[in-house]
Amino acid sequence: MGRGLIIALIASLALNVFAAGFITARLIGPDGPPPPIEVGPRAFDNPFRLMGSAESLPPESRRAFRAAFETQLPTLRAGNKEMRRLRQELHSLLSSEEWDREKIAEQMAAIRDVQARQREAFDAAFMAAFDTLSAEDRRAIIEAAHERRMDRREKFRRRLEERRGLPPPPQ
Repeated sequence: MGRGLIIALIASLALNVFAAGFITARLIGPDGPPPPIEVGPRAFDNPFRLMGSAESLPPESRRAFRAAFETQLPTLRAGNKEMRRLRQELHSLLSSEEWDREKIAEQMAAIRDVQARQREAFDAAFMAAFDTLSAEDRRAIIEAAHERRMDRREKFRRRLEERRGLPPPPQ
């Protein structure tokens, strides 16, 4: 009886590990977890998505809005390039044979510094861009950004349902 119980426990453990791996893979797979609902100023964190929402503006407002962002694009691009380099170096440090806690901590601090500079550049561009808009245009771009987020959410939900083999919801 003892040997049978040990085999059952091992089989149960193997099944649990498989299930945990399967569920984790579904969450971090190609489609990833559902995007969070963004509310408030963080809803506008991505300048390229915000540029897409600018399509809802009248042509003159759209040009002024984009021009304000374009002044910061070189800084944002340089920061992105530096961030990629720093993350690759961090990856190398983490996967090296020798563990060097101090170097890793320094690398993580450097990444945080770049992120802070990126945030400042984005905030400056954001404020300059919204300075160019009337109240009506600001409302229009916020509504367009909200609609784009909801569209992305709906597309993600449909892809997830298709992957799981669920029928589409009634319309």
